[in-house]
Amino acid sequence: MEIQEGRCFYCERRLGGAPHVDHLVPWSRYPVDLGHNFVVALWRYLEYGEIPDGAVLNGG
Repeated sequence: MEIQEGRCFYCERRLGGAPHVDHLVPWSRYPVDLGHNFVVALWRYLEYGEIPDGAVLNGG
């Protein structure tokens, strides 16, 4: 989470509470649970599976 400076990977809003972890590359395409494939994001993006328009997909 330090790399992302406490911000959501997808929309860059500040994260509140416990972070939620997502796979950067979907598990179905890259079934490896290593740190380089994880990002933290706001819960709503993980729950609904939708990335917001204008998302910054570069990890900071």
